[in-house]
Amino acid sequence: MSGQGGQGRIASHLAIASLVLAVLLLACAGGRPAQAAEALPTMMAVDWRLIFDGVVDEQGRASGFSAPGENGYPRDCRAGAESCRQGACCSGHCNAWADGLASADQPWLATVRLRQDCRSPWIRADSSRTMFPTGWPDSKVKAVVVSAYDAGRSLPARGDLWCGCAGDMTIFGRQTQGVITAAWPSPDQACGCEQVPLHKR
Repeated sequence: MSGQGGQGRIASHLAIASLVLAVLLLACAGGRPAQAAEALPTMMAVDWRLIFDGVVDEQGRASGFSAPGENGYPRDCRAGAESCRQGACCSGHCNAWADGLASADQPWLATVRLRQDCRSPWIRADSSRTMFPTGWPDSKVKAVVVSAYDAGRSLPARGDLWCGCAGDMTIFGRQTQGVITAAWPSPDQACGCEQVPLHKR
């Protein structure tokens, strides 16, 4: 009898200790449980046009363009680096412009400007963006984006934002119901997957 009573008291003390520990952990987390990473929807498609060319919508908002060619324009624009700037008409493939110190093998920071056509004014994007290396072929950009999304997570506190790791690169982007609408390298922001060994990502 006394043995069973002792076991009951021990179980009761363990339950109380567990409850106290849970309360302490909750307090350390700022009064709310830590938000778990949320799984991304299954990838349905990627809007590569937004990543490689960018767009200006009907409201005049510039979006996209994170994989320029060596000349700072979209990869299928053959114009010289300075030739399509203010007021200059180039081909229909030259209506995005990443202005920054380009790098062939590292992500680089640029100011992005887009226009609807060569007769339209350039519209500057809201903030600077990080570009994929200009020396990467399209196939590598695509493989990294898809791989990062496949191993990525949703950031629900930040709307449609997602992030993931592919090789030694952290990728952030936007998605709508599994359709990727933006992706860019992020050397200065962590996703939480960076500690995974390189051979596993």
